[in-house]
Amino acid sequence: MSPRKSDAKQKLMDTTALLLQQQGYAATGLDQILQTSQAPKGSLYYYFPEGKEQLAADALHQVGQRYSLLIAQTLQEHGLIGGFRAILTHFEHLLVSSNYTQGCPIASVAATLQPEQTTLQEACHQVFQNWQEGIAGALRAHGLPEHLSPLLLSSLEGALMLCRVHKSLEPLHTTSGALIALLEAQHDQNR
Repeated sequence: MSPRKSDAKQKLMDTTALLLQQQGYAATGLDQILQTSQAPKGSLYYYFPEGKEQLAADALHQVGQRYSLLIAQTLQEHGLIGGFRAILTHFEHLLVSSNYTQGCPIASVAATLQPEQTTLQEACHQVFQNWQEGIAGALRAHGLPEHLSPLLLSSLEGALMLCRVHKSLEPLHTTSGALIALLEAQHDQNR
């Protein structure tokens, strides 16, 4: 039985998202995406007529939505501080299991954007904006100031990058300890 065309599209997007997360945009080539995904070459241009940048942007949007759902569900199930710890544990496992090749699925692309890559810039912007708004909503729901949202997101992003560079979980542990202490202090202050 041959795969449906939608399977090929999904394979292309999933493969692209993983390769972007591991090696960034510039190092990810269309031939590598096709070979790794085992999708027919014709399907690449059928679903993504604008080429690599369109494919990458769509993959970023998709993985961004997946993480938005993961974050929302985790915070809902475990509360703010417990949920934050569970999200950190997710990233710890991701880093270790990938030998520190996978951190944030968006940051690897965002860190190397070129001025002419407006489609990718917009995709990264939208994903980060959605994540920040989700965090702000969780803070608001727990009576904490929303303005902490960019601090939490940027601290986590920076810690993930440092973990990859140092091949160590220490930056994530240090950062998460400080952020959890901040959240607990804000929570106690707002009682």
